[in-house]
Amino acid sequence: MTLNSVVFIFAFMPIVLLLFYGARFFLRGTAQANTCKVLLLIASIVFFSWVAQQYLPLLFALIALNYLAALLMHRTQWKRTVLAAAIVIDVAAL
Repeated sequence: MTLNSVVFIFAFMPIVLLLFYGARFFLRGTAQANTCKVLLLIASIVFFSWVAQQYLPLLFALIALNYLAALLMHRTQWKRTVLAAAIVIDVAAL
């Protein structure tokens, strides 16, 4: 599925937008923010896996790495170093 495919424009994007704005309308506070984040994460994984299932382990590894980098940046004073290392690893995966 590409960004200009019929499936994306008329099925995938409307469903994701409906779920996203539905969650924003019906939920409030932390539940709203967390639900929207998880929904977008799942939608991104589904979109990516539609074409390239063989790269899903790499995608999950990079998601975990970036999550751990964000946690580390929150807890340490070496924020720029951790950010730079995460960016270098992400770009190297390309």
